[in-house]
Amino acid sequence: MFHFTFTRREGPANRHPAAIQCSRDVRPLSTFRETYRRRRKHRVSGYCSRLLPTLWISLALFSHSQPANGQSRPVTLNAVGDILFARGIERKIAAYGEDYPFRSIAPLLRNADVVIGNLETALSDRTFVTNQQYRFRASPERARLLRPAGLTTLNLANNHSLDCGPLGLRDTMLALTKEGIKICGVGSKGSAIEYGKSGGVKTAFLAFSDFPPVVPDDSGFSIQYATDAAVDREVHEARRSADFVVVSFHWGQEQSSIPTPRQKRLARIAASAGADLILGHHPHVLQGFEILRTVGRNTLVAYSLGNFLFDGHKEAEKHSLILRCAFDRTGLLAAEILPVRIEHSAPRAATGPERSTILSRLTALSKQLGCGIEEARVTLRPPSKLFQMPVD
Repeated sequence: MFHFTFTRREGPANRHPAAIQCSRDVRPLSTFRETYRRRRKHRVSGYCSRLLPTLWISLALFSHSQPANGQSRPVTLNAVGDILFARGIERKIAAYGEDYPFRSIAPLLRNADVVIGNLETALSDRTFVTNQQYRFRASPERARLLRPAGLTTLNLANNHSLDCGPLGLRDTMLALTKEGIKICGVGSKGSAIEYGKSGGVKTAFLAFSDFPPVVPDDSGFSIQYATDAAVDREVHEARRSADFVVVSFHWGQEQSSIPTPRQKRLARIAASAGADLILGHHPHVLQGFEILRTVGRNTLVAYSLGNFLFDGHKEAEKHSLILRCAFDRTGLLAAEILPVRIEHSAPRAATGPERSTILSRLTALSKQLGCGIEEARVTLRPPSKLFQMPVD
Protein backbone atom coordinates (compact mmCIF):
# COMPACT_ATOMS: atom_id res chain seq x y z
CA MET A 1 0.00 0.00 0.00
CA PHE A 2 1.19 3.49 -0.81
CA HIS A 3 1.40 5.35 2.50
CA PHE A 4 3.62 7.62 4.50
CA THR A 5 5.57 6.69 7.61
CA PHE A 6 6.76 9.97 9.12
CA THR A 7 10.25 9.77 10.57
CA ARG A 8 11.87 12.84 12.06
CA ARG A 9 15.59 12.90 12.44
CA GLU A 10 15.39 14.18 15.98
CA GLY A 11 13.17 11.40 17.28
CA PRO A 12 11.59 7.98 16.68
CA ALA A 13 9.18 7.20 13.89
CA ASN A 14 5.58 8.34 14.26
CA ARG A 15 3.38 5.82 12.58
CA HIS A 16 -0.19 6.60 11.67
CA PRO A 17 -2.53 4.65 13.98
CA ALA A 18 -4.60 2.53 11.66
CA ALA A 19 -4.49 1.06 8.20
CA ILE A 20 -7.25 1.73 5.73
CA GLN A 21 -9.16 -1.26 4.46
CA CYS A 22 -11.84 -1.68 1.83
CA SER A 23 -14.46 -4.24 2.77
CA ARG A 24 -17.73 -5.50 1.39
CA ASP A 25 -20.26 -7.62 3.28
CA VAL A 26 -23.08 -7.86 0.78
CA ARG A 27 -25.12 -11.08 0.76
CA PRO A 28 -26.49 -11.76 -2.75
CA LEU A 29 -30.19 -12.39 -3.15
CA SER A 30 -29.78 -14.50 -6.24
CA THR A 31 -27.20 -16.19 -8.41
CA PHE A 32 -27.50 -13.35 -10.89
CA ARG A 33 -26.77 -10.80 -8.20
CA GLU A 34 -23.80 -12.88 -6.99
CA THR A 35 -22.33 -12.88 -10.51
CA TYR A 36 -22.89 -9.13 -10.78
CA ARG A 37 -21.26 -8.57 -7.40
CA ARG A 38 -18.15 -10.54 -8.35
CA ARG A 39 -17.69 -8.60 -11.58
CA ARG A 40 -18.23 -5.26 -9.85
CA LYS A 41 -15.85 -6.18 -7.03
CA HIS A 42 -13.13 -6.85 -9.58
CA ARG A 43 -13.64 -3.41 -11.13
CA VAL A 44 -13.87 -1.63 -7.78
CA SER A 45 -10.66 -3.23 -6.50
CA GLY A 46 -8.75 -1.68 -9.36
CA TYR A 47 -10.26 1.72 -8.61
CA CYS A 48 -9.50 1.42 -4.89
CA SER A 49 -5.87 0.57 -5.60
CA ARG A 50 -5.53 3.99 -7.23
CA LEU A 51 -7.73 5.88 -4.76
CA LEU A 52 -6.41 4.51 -1.47
CA PRO A 53 -2.90 6.00 -1.77
CA THR A 54 -4.41 9.47 -2.03
CA LEU A 55 -6.85 8.78 0.80
CA TRP A 56 -4.14 7.35 3.05
CA ILE A 57 -1.82 10.29 2.44
CA SER A 58 -4.61 12.75 3.20
CA LEU A 59 -5.39 11.05 6.52
CA ALA A 60 -1.74 10.64 7.45
CA LEU A 61 -1.01 14.30 6.77
CA PHE A 62 -4.17 15.37 8.60
CA SER A 63 -2.84 13.81 11.78
CA HIS A 64 0.26 16.04 11.45
CA SER A 65 -1.38 19.14 9.97
CA GLN A 66 -3.19 20.88 12.78
CA PRO A 67 -0.66 23.57 13.74
CA ALA A 68 -1.24 26.32 16.22
CA ASN A 69 -1.34 29.86 14.91
CA GLY A 70 1.99 30.85 13.39
CA GLN A 71 3.33 27.30 13.24
CA SER A 72 3.97 25.18 10.15
CA ARG A 73 2.34 22.01 8.91
CA PRO A 74 3.81 19.28 6.68
CA VAL A 75 3.99 20.29 3.04
CA THR A 76 3.53 17.75 0.23
CA LEU A 77 5.54 17.85 -2.98
CA ASN A 78 5.18 15.78 -6.15
CA ALA A 79 8.25 15.70 -8.41
CA VAL A 80 8.38 14.41 -12.00
CA GLY A 81 10.92 14.31 -14.80
CA ASP A 82 11.05 15.57 -18.39
CA ILE A 83 7.98 17.23 -19.92
CA LEU A 84 7.92 17.64 -23.70
CA PHE A 85 5.54 19.55 -25.97
CA ALA A 86 6.82 18.66 -29.44
CA ARG A 87 7.02 15.84 -31.98
CA GLY A 88 4.70 12.97 -31.03
CA ILE A 89 3.07 14.90 -28.19
CA GLU A 90 1.84 17.56 -30.58
CA ARG A 91 0.46 14.90 -32.92
CA LYS A 92 -1.44 13.28 -30.03
CA ILE A 93 -2.88 16.64 -28.98
CA ALA A 94 -4.02 17.30 -32.55
CA ALA A 95 -5.72 13.91 -32.70
CA TYR A 96 -7.20 13.60 -29.18
CA GLY A 97 -7.51 17.09 -27.74
CA GLU A 98 -5.55 19.44 -25.49
CA ASP A 99 -6.26 17.49 -22.33
CA TYR A 100 -4.70 14.32 -23.77
CA PRO A 101 -1.18 14.67 -22.22
CA PHE A 102 -2.28 14.71 -18.56
CA ARG A 103 -5.77 13.23 -18.83
CA SER A 104 -4.96 10.02 -16.97
CA ILE A 105 -2.40 11.27 -14.46
CA ALA A 106 -3.76 14.69 -13.43
CA PRO A 107 -5.88 13.47 -10.46
CA LEU A 108 -2.78 11.94 -8.84
CA LEU A 109 -0.30 14.59 -9.95
CA ARG A 110 -2.13 17.63 -8.62
CA ASN A 111 -2.79 16.11 -5.18
CA ALA A 112 0.05 18.04 -3.49
CA ASP A 113 0.94 21.54 -2.33
CA VAL A 114 3.86 21.73 -4.78
CA VAL A 115 4.22 19.91 -8.11
CA ILE A 116 7.57 20.36 -9.85
CA GLY A 117 8.92 19.10 -13.19
CA ASN A 118 11.43 19.84 -15.94
CA LEU A 119 10.05 21.60 -19.03
CA GLU A 120 12.09 20.29 -21.96
CA THR A 121 10.58 22.64 -24.58
CA ALA A 122 10.86 26.29 -25.60
CA LEU A 123 7.37 27.79 -25.60
CA SER A 124 7.91 30.28 -28.40
CA ASP A 125 6.86 31.04 -31.97
CA ARG A 126 10.38 32.15 -32.87
CA THR A 127 12.67 30.17 -35.16
CA PHE A 128 15.34 27.80 -33.87
CA VAL A 129 18.76 29.34 -33.35
CA THR A 130 20.71 26.18 -32.41
CA ASN A 131 22.11 23.42 -34.59
CA GLN A 132 21.54 20.62 -32.09
CA GLN A 133 20.33 17.28 -33.41
CA TYR A 134 17.24 17.56 -31.22
CA ARG A 135 15.45 20.89 -30.90
CA PHE A 136 12.10 21.29 -29.16
CA ARG A 137 9.63 24.13 -29.63
CA ALA A 138 5.88 24.53 -29.07
CA SER A 139 3.30 27.30 -29.00
CA PRO A 140 3.23 29.46 -25.86
CA GLU A 141 -0.43 28.39 -25.62
CA ARG A 142 0.74 25.02 -24.33
CA ALA A 143 1.45 26.66 -20.98
CA ARG A 144 -2.33 26.61 -20.39
CA LEU A 145 -2.21 22.81 -20.05
CA LEU A 146 0.22 22.73 -17.15
CA ARG A 147 -1.58 24.41 -14.23
CA PRO A 148 -4.81 22.37 -14.56
CA ALA A 149 -2.65 19.23 -14.37
CA GLY A 150 -1.30 20.47 -11.04
CA LEU A 151 2.16 21.75 -12.01
CA THR A 152 3.15 24.70 -9.86
CA THR A 153 6.92 24.99 -10.47
CA LEU A 154 9.03 24.23 -13.53
CA ASN A 155 12.76 23.97 -14.08
CA LEU A 156 14.09 25.73 -17.18
CA ALA A 157 17.79 25.09 -16.58
CA ASN A 158 18.24 22.49 -19.31
CA ASN A 159 19.74 22.05 -22.76
CA HIS A 160 16.53 22.96 -24.66
CA SER A 161 15.28 26.15 -23.00
CA LEU A 162 17.50 28.19 -25.36
CA ASP A 163 16.57 26.33 -28.56
CA CYS A 164 14.90 29.56 -29.74
CA GLY A 165 17.53 31.79 -28.17
CA PRO A 166 17.34 34.19 -25.22
CA LEU A 167 14.21 35.83 -26.63
CA GLY A 168 12.58 32.41 -26.91
CA LEU A 169 13.49 31.80 -23.28
CA ARG A 170 11.76 35.05 -22.35
CA ASP A 171 8.70 33.93 -24.31
CA THR A 172 8.66 30.71 -22.30
CA MET A 173 8.93 32.57 -19.03
CA LEU A 174 6.15 34.99 -19.93
CA ALA A 175 3.84 32.15 -20.95
CA LEU A 176 4.45 30.25 -17.70
CA THR A 177 4.21 33.33 -15.49
CA LYS A 178 0.89 34.23 -17.12
CA GLU A 179 -0.46 30.87 -15.93
CA GLY A 180 0.80 31.38 -12.38
CA ILE A 181 3.64 28.86 -12.63
CA LYS A 182 6.87 29.49 -10.74
CA ILE A 183 10.14 29.19 -12.64
CA CYS A 184 13.54 28.09 -11.36
CA GLY A 185 16.95 27.95 -12.99
CA VAL A 186 16.68 31.22 -14.94
CA GLY A 187 17.88 34.71 -14.19
CA SER A 188 20.66 37.24 -14.55
CA LYS A 189 24.29 36.44 -13.94
CA GLY A 190 23.49 36.89 -10.27
CA SER A 191 21.13 34.80 -8.18
CA ALA A 192 18.31 32.75 -9.71
CA ILE A 193 16.54 31.42 -6.63
CA GLU A 194 12.74 31.09 -6.58
CA TYR A 195 10.97 31.11 -3.23
CA GLY A 196 7.54 29.84 -2.28
CA LYS A 197 5.61 29.43 0.94
CA SER A 198 3.07 26.76 1.80
CA GLY A 199 1.85 25.52 5.17
CA GLY A 200 4.01 28.11 6.89
CA VAL A 201 7.18 26.62 5.37
CA LYS A 202 9.38 28.82 3.18
CA THR A 203 10.84 26.74 0.36
CA ALA A 204 13.66 27.67 -2.01
CA PHE A 205 13.82 26.24 -5.54
CA LEU A 206 17.08 26.26 -7.46
CA ALA A 207 18.06 24.60 -10.74
CA PHE A 208 21.26 24.11 -12.71
CA SER A 209 22.14 22.72 -16.12
CA ASP A 210 25.39 20.77 -16.39
CA PHE A 211 25.63 21.37 -20.14
CA PRO A 212 27.50 24.38 -21.52
CA PRO A 213 25.56 27.05 -23.43
CA VAL A 214 25.17 26.51 -27.16
CA VAL A 215 23.94 30.06 -27.80
CA PRO A 216 26.29 32.97 -27.07
CA ASP A 217 24.49 35.60 -25.00
CA ASP A 218 26.01 38.80 -23.65
CA SER A 219 22.78 40.10 -22.14
CA GLY A 220 23.49 38.50 -18.76
CA PHE A 221 20.08 36.82 -18.85
CA SER A 222 20.15 33.06 -19.29
CA ILE A 223 19.71 29.75 -17.56
CA GLN A 224 21.79 28.80 -14.53
CA TYR A 225 24.79 26.58 -15.26
CA ALA A 226 26.30 24.07 -12.86
CA THR A 227 29.78 24.92 -11.71
CA ASP A 228 31.10 23.84 -8.34
CA ALA A 229 31.33 27.46 -7.22
CA ALA A 230 27.87 28.47 -8.46
CA VAL A 231 26.14 25.49 -6.85
CA ASP A 232 27.90 26.06 -3.54
CA ARG A 233 27.21 29.82 -3.55
CA GLU A 234 23.54 29.66 -4.58
CA VAL A 235 22.55 26.81 -2.29
CA HIS A 236 24.28 28.47 0.66
CA GLU A 237 22.32 31.66 -0.05
CA ALA A 238 19.04 29.74 -0.26
CA ARG A 239 19.82 27.89 2.97
CA ARG A 240 20.18 31.17 4.85
CA SER A 241 16.71 32.34 3.78
CA ALA A 242 14.56 29.20 3.49
CA ASP A 243 13.28 26.43 5.74
CA PHE A 244 13.58 23.78 3.00
CA VAL A 245 15.78 23.78 -0.10
CA VAL A 246 14.98 21.93 -3.35
CA VAL A 247 17.70 21.75 -6.02
CA SER A 248 17.13 20.45 -9.56
CA PHE A 249 19.96 19.35 -11.84
CA HIS A 250 19.92 18.67 -15.57
CA TRP A 251 22.86 16.31 -15.69
CA GLY A 252 24.16 12.83 -16.42
CA GLN A 253 24.42 10.63 -19.48
CA GLU A 254 21.44 9.87 -21.68
CA GLN A 255 20.10 6.29 -21.52
CA SER A 256 22.33 5.46 -18.54
CA SER A 257 20.78 4.19 -15.32
CA ILE A 258 24.00 4.76 -13.36
CA PRO A 259 24.90 8.22 -11.98
CA THR A 260 28.22 9.56 -13.19
CA PRO A 261 30.97 10.72 -10.82
CA ARG A 262 30.10 14.27 -11.90
CA GLN A 263 26.49 13.83 -10.78
CA LYS A 264 27.63 12.49 -7.41
CA ARG A 265 30.08 15.35 -6.97
CA LEU A 266 27.47 18.03 -7.71
CA ALA A 267 24.99 16.32 -5.40
CA ARG A 268 27.50 16.34 -2.57
CA ILE A 269 28.37 20.00 -3.11
CA ALA A 270 24.67 20.89 -2.99
CA ALA A 271 24.09 18.72 0.08
CA SER A 272 27.05 20.25 1.91
CA ALA A 273 25.71 23.73 1.15
CA GLY A 274 22.30 22.90 2.60
CA ALA A 275 20.07 21.18 0.03
CA ASP A 276 17.30 19.01 1.51
CA LEU A 277 16.05 17.43 -1.72
CA ILE A 278 17.91 17.02 -5.03
CA LEU A 279 15.99 16.17 -8.21
CA GLY A 280 17.74 15.01 -11.38
CA HIS A 281 16.74 14.70 -15.03
CA HIS A 282 18.16 14.43 -18.57
CA PRO A 283 19.11 10.72 -18.83
CA HIS A 284 15.50 9.92 -19.97
CA VAL A 285 15.62 6.74 -17.86
CA LEU A 286 15.28 6.19 -14.14
CA GLN A 287 18.28 6.24 -11.83
CA GLY A 288 18.48 5.30 -8.16
CA PHE A 289 18.08 7.23 -4.92
CA GLU A 290 20.74 8.08 -2.37
CA ILE A 291 20.69 9.53 1.16
CA LEU A 292 23.59 11.86 1.91
CA ARG A 293 24.43 12.48 5.54
CA THR A 294 25.65 16.00 6.24
CA VAL A 295 26.30 17.93 9.42
CA GLY A 296 22.91 18.93 10.80
CA ARG A 297 20.69 17.75 7.91
CA ASN A 298 20.34 14.78 5.57
CA THR A 299 19.65 15.02 1.85
CA LEU A 300 17.60 12.80 -0.46
CA VAL A 301 19.00 12.59 -3.99
CA ALA A 302 16.85 11.33 -6.88
CA TYR A 303 19.51 11.10 -9.58
CA SER A 304 17.05 10.82 -12.46
CA LEU A 305 13.26 10.92 -12.44
CA GLY A 306 13.21 9.78 -16.08
CA ASN A 307 10.68 10.96 -18.63
CA PHE A 308 7.17 12.02 -17.71
CA LEU A 309 5.42 13.48 -20.76
CA PHE A 310 7.62 12.20 -23.58
CA ASP A 311 7.50 10.24 -26.83
CA GLY A 312 10.44 7.91 -26.23
CA HIS A 313 10.36 4.52 -27.95
CA LYS A 314 12.65 2.40 -25.77
CA GLU A 315 11.03 0.39 -22.99
CA ALA A 316 13.22 1.94 -20.28
CA GLU A 317 12.13 5.41 -21.42
CA LYS A 318 8.51 4.48 -20.68
CA HIS A 319 9.21 3.68 -17.01
CA SER A 320 8.53 6.74 -14.90
CA LEU A 321 7.39 7.85 -11.46
CA ILE A 322 5.97 10.56 -9.27
CA LEU A 323 8.23 11.12 -6.26
CA ARG A 324 5.89 12.21 -3.48
CA CYS A 325 7.54 13.86 -0.48
CA ALA A 326 6.42 15.45 2.76
CA PHE A 327 8.51 17.99 4.66
CA ASP A 328 8.37 20.72 7.26
CA ARG A 329 10.82 23.18 8.76
CA THR A 330 12.87 20.37 10.28
CA GLY A 331 13.50 18.75 6.89
CA LEU A 332 12.23 15.79 4.91
CA LEU A 333 9.64 13.65 6.69
CA ALA A 334 8.77 10.99 4.12
CA ALA A 335 9.26 10.05 0.47
CA GLU A 336 7.33 7.55 -1.61
CA ILE A 337 7.31 6.37 -5.19
CA LEU A 338 4.23 6.24 -7.36
CA PRO A 339 5.24 4.17 -10.41
CA VAL A 340 4.11 5.60 -13.73
CA ARG A 341 3.89 4.05 -17.18
CA ILE A 342 4.19 6.22 -20.29
CA GLU A 343 1.77 4.86 -22.86
CA HIS A 344 1.28 6.46 -26.28
CA SER A 345 3.47 9.35 -25.03
CA ALA A 346 1.23 10.15 -22.03
CA PRO A 347 1.78 9.19 -18.36
CA ARG A 348 -0.62 7.02 -16.37
CA ALA A 349 -0.41 5.19 -13.04
CA ALA A 350 1.39 1.87 -13.46
CA THR A 351 -0.50 -1.20 -12.25
CA GLY A 352 0.09 -4.91 -11.76
CA PRO A 353 3.31 -6.41 -13.13
CA GLU A 354 4.45 -3.14 -14.74
CA ARG A 355 4.28 -1.42 -11.34
CA SER A 356 6.28 -4.25 -9.77
CA THR A 357 8.87 -4.05 -12.55
CA ILE A 358 9.45 -0.33 -12.02
CA LEU A 359 9.72 -0.67 -8.24
CA SER A 360 12.06 -3.67 -8.50
CA ARG A 361 14.32 -1.80 -10.88
CA LEU A 362 14.42 1.30 -8.67
CA THR A 363 15.04 -0.82 -5.59
CA ALA A 364 18.03 -2.50 -7.23
CA LEU A 365 19.48 0.78 -8.52
CA SER A 366 19.05 2.47 -5.13
CA LYS A 367 20.57 -0.47 -3.26
CA GLN A 368 23.76 0.09 -5.25
CA LEU A 369 23.79 3.61 -3.79
CA GLY A 370 23.14 2.44 -0.23
CA CYS A 371 19.48 3.50 -0.15
CA GLY A 372 16.60 1.16 0.63
CA ILE A 373 13.09 1.13 -0.83
CA GLU A 374 10.43 -0.82 1.07
CA GLU A 375 6.88 -1.13 -0.26
CA ALA A 376 7.43 1.94 -2.47
CA ARG A 377 8.71 3.99 0.51
CA VAL A 378 12.21 5.43 0.38
CA THR A 379 14.09 4.58 3.57
CA LEU A 380 15.30 7.88 4.95
CA ARG A 381 17.75 6.40 7.44
CA PRO A 382 21.08 8.12 6.77
CA PRO A 383 24.35 6.21 6.36
CA SER A 384 26.54 5.86 9.44
CA LYS A 385 29.35 7.93 7.97
CA LEU A 386 29.56 11.31 6.29
CA PHE A 387 29.95 11.05 2.52
CA GLN A 388 33.23 11.40 0.66
CA MET A 389 33.57 13.62 -2.40
CA PRO A 390 34.09 11.59 -5.62
CA VAL A 391 36.65 12.67 -8.19
CA ASP A 392 35.35 13.61 -11.66
